[in-house]
Amino acid sequence: MKATGAHWAGAGFVLALACTTPPPKTPAGEGLSGEERGQPPFVARLVGPDRVEPGAAVTVELSIDRTKEAGPIGVAVVVPPGTRLESGRVQETVAPGHEPIRRSFVLRLGRGIPPQDLTITTTSRSDGGGAQAVTRYRFGRPEPRLTDPPTNQGAIPLN
Repeated sequence: MKATGAHWAGAGFVLALACTTPPPKTPAGEGLSGEERGQPPFVARLVGPDRVEPGAAVTVELSIDRTKEAGPIGVAVVVPPGTRLESGRVQETVAPGHEPIRRSFVLRLGRGIPPQDLTITTTSRSDGGGAQAVTRYRFGRPEPRLTDPPTNQGAIPLN
């Protein structure tokens, strides 16, 4: 039987050494349950109206729910061409904490529905790692879909 890569005969030495030296720094995530370890520090959602009209003002809501103590969270907004941000900040860093974050953005559409998405990227970095979420609002355009493969190809030879 082995204990941490050494035979049991060597385990006494390892234990004695551990008692005479200061404990090592705890690696990030150690001491957390499996569920907590795999959980992101935050979850971001972006919600807006299902339908929009050219020239209209559109309000979208960003919600960032912190799932555990997180460092500062950066928020960066990319507005598509032909759309103007009337209310809200293009870039912001939110202080560390536990509380949820809510932001509203008012966009003014041009003459048509933008062919590109409004994109908001949220990032958090710490000594133990980092997290990033990219949220998109499509201005009522349908979600992209992969095309279905042709179904009437006949038999496919297998070698």
